[in-house]
Amino acid sequence: MSVFFRRVLPTTLAWLVLLLLLLRMAGIVRHLEIRNATQIQRSSRAVIGPSPIPARDWGDRFGDGTPDFLRLTNPSNQAAFRRWFALIAEYQAIRPTNELPAEIVDCASLLRFSYREALKRHNEAWFLTTGMEVSAPPGEIRAWHYPDTPLGTALFRVKPGAFEPADLANGAFAQFADANGSRARS
Repeated sequence: MSVFFRRVLPTTLAWLVLLLLLLRMAGIVRHLEIRNATQIQRSSRAVIGPSPIPARDWGDRFGDGTPDFLRLTNPSNQAAFRRWFALIAEYQAIRPTNELPAEIVDCASLLRFSYREALKRHNEAWFLTTGMEVSAPPGEIRAWHYPDTPLGTALFRVKPGAFEPADLANGAFAQFADANGSRARS
């Protein structure tokens, strides 16, 4: 049972989240409603710097809160993201607990970590920092790299509604979205 929770469950959850992210980027899934007795707590703090994106690009064609400039619309960018996300999540899922980055404490944190790391520039410094070895890197995302995004480090939408330029400063995005009731970090 322990092996299931340490290896199979995180990998399965990683693939599920990846599928939802891909469907959302494709516009098939506009939002996901969670209905249960527990209230989901999310942080409204965000670290947002000046956006290099002109106002004309601040659309949200699906009305789901994700700005168009944050979407990876190019198929090669999408493929690179999927491959990096899966590689990173699987690598972390099979590592001994004492070797995991300190921020990975559960499945949600594994997914957040993998999401952000997949969006980073995968250069020599990144490989030295992560300790990962990849025989054939799956390519790079060319649209932008984390944390140098139009939203800074705040990638996760934490307030409902369609994207508006005011969301860059009103706390609609945060570095962490937390569903377990504790305060999210920024």
